[in-house]
Amino acid sequence: INHEEEVIFNLASKDEGRFPNLVFIWKSFYKDPKLSSSQARRLAGELADLLACNGGASNRSLSTTVERLTSFFNKAALENEGMRCQSD
Repeated sequence: INHEEEVIFNLASKDEGRFPNLVFIWKSFYKDPKLSSSQARRLAGELADLLACNGGASNRSLSTTVERLTSFFNKAALENEGMRCQSD
């Protein structure tokens, strides 16, 4: 997740109950969190919901970020692979 894409965390934090996995990533962003394939699946769903709540495809910058990250998380979920995040 690039620095300019961190806006997703600000949006998600406005409704922690709706986006618990995105908020988890945000709170542990610089602690190199580990994610299971099921968490990756839930993150992909939350990202799609986040986009839908914030203008959908007409929000080009958010849409580009969500599409890229959703693809990444879906791949991990489909391949039943866990993920280890690493901050810079």
